[in-house]
Amino acid sequence: MIARHMKCKQSTKLVGRGMNMKGVIRDMIEGLWPNDIFRGPFGLELLADICGVPSVSGAQLGMQHFLRTTLAGLVTEFGKHQGNLFAIRRGATDRGCVLFIVHIDRVGFLVSRIDKETGALRVRAMGGIDPAAVLTNYVEIHTKLGPVPGVIGCTPVHFQKGADEKKPLKPEDLFVIPQGAFEENASIRVGDPISIFSPLDTHSPVCLRSLALDDGLGVWQGCNILRIAEELYPKLNGEQHPTIIVCFTTEEETGARGAERAVHHLIQRYSPDLAIVVDTTASTAIPGVSKDVAGDIGLDGPVITFADGGMVYTRPLVEDVIDVASELAIVHYIRATPFGGTDGSKVAITGGGVATVSVSTPSLNIHTASMSIKKAAARRTLLLLSTLLLDPDTSSHLIKVARG
Repeated sequence: MIARHMKCKQSTKLVGRGMNMKGVIRDMIEGLWPNDIFRGPFGLELLADICGVPSVSGAQLGMQHFLRTTLAGLVTEFGKHQGNLFAIRRGATDRGCVLFIVHIDRVGFLVSRIDKETGALRVRAMGGIDPAAVLTNYVEIHTKLGPVPGVIGCTPVHFQKGADEKKPLKPEDLFVIPQGAFEENASIRVGDPISIFSPLDTHSPVCLRSLALDDGLGVWQGCNILRIAEELYPKLNGEQHPTIIVCFTTEEETGARGAERAVHHLIQRYSPDLAIVVDTTASTAIPGVSKDVAGDIGLDGPVITFADGGMVYTRPLVEDVIDVASELAIVHYIRATPFGGTDGSKVAITGGGVATVSVSTPSLNIHTASMSIKKAAARRTLLLLSTLLLDPDTSSHLIKVARG
C-alpha cells in the first residue's frame, strides 16, 4: 500500500461568506487549488489501492482495516456496527448531521462445494452476476493461508448436447479451477470468498476500468470528501459546519442488509437529518436497451434519481440536488426507472427512516471485469457531492428541507 500524506499544502487564506464557496470547492477538485484531484496520494493511487483490496459481499474486513489506516487524521473518530464502518467528522451540534452512504462490498462468489476428485470448486454468486460475462475470468480464492489463484469455467461446448446447447448459462453452471494440484489447495474450505481479479486500469486517457469501481469509486469519493473537508474547514473564518458521517456499508450487493443495520444504529446515536446514497449505475448509452423504459442515461456526469426499483426518493431534496448540479453547470442525468436499487431502500425506512437522495456515477459493463467509467464523470460527480456536503449554504439548505 502506498504511503499517503493526509494533508496537501495548506493555504493560510481564510474563506468567508463574501467568497464563492462553490467556486473554491470547484478549484480544489479541478486542479486550480491545490492540485489535480487525480494526481497525488488521494488521486488514482488511492483509487487503485481501493480496487486492489478484496471485498466480496460478506467478507469486507480487509477494506475496513484499509480505510481506518487511510483516513486516520481526517476524522474526529471512527465507529462501527455489525461490520459497517463510520468515519465521523463532528461539526456544530446546531448545524445538523449528514450521512454519506457508500457500500464497500463487491460482487463475487463463495465456495459452496469442493469436488474431491477434480479439485474444482462449485460456487454461489454473491450479488447480481451475468455468468456469460465472467466466464474465463481470473479469480482469487481467499483462504486462511492466503489467496489461491484460479479461473472460472463451465462445461465445454464439446460435451453439451441437444437442449443443453441452447440453455442460457446460469450461475450454478459455473465452477472455479484453482491453480496447482489438489493437494496444494488443501487450505480451501467451503465458505471461502472468491474475488474476480480486476485491478484498476488507468491506461486510457478517458476511462477508468475495473469491476471494483462498483463501488470502489464511491469509496474513493467518500475519502476525498473527508480530505477536502480537512483542508476547507480551517479556512471558513468562523463558519460552522454539520457533522458528516461517511458510512461504509456491507452487503449492499446481497440485499442492502448492511445499510439496514447501520442506519438503525446511527439514528439512535446521531439523529441524522439527511442521507446521500452514493453508488455507480448502468448507462443506457448502449445498443439493445429500451430508453422508453430505462431512460436516457449517458456517461458524462452524475445520475440523480427520483425513483428506482427499491424506492421513491425524497422529492424536495432531489429537486434541490438537480438545481445545484444545474447551477454548477455539471452535465447530469435524471432517472426514474422501475428497476435497480441502492442502499437507499433501507436507509429511508429503517428505524423511522432518514430523508434520502441518490447520486450515482454512470458506467458501462457494470458487474464485469471490464466495467468502465469516464474520468470526467467521476470528477463531476465528486464536484457535486463535495458541494452538497461542504458548501455551508448548500448543506444548511438541504438539512432545512430534510427536516420539513
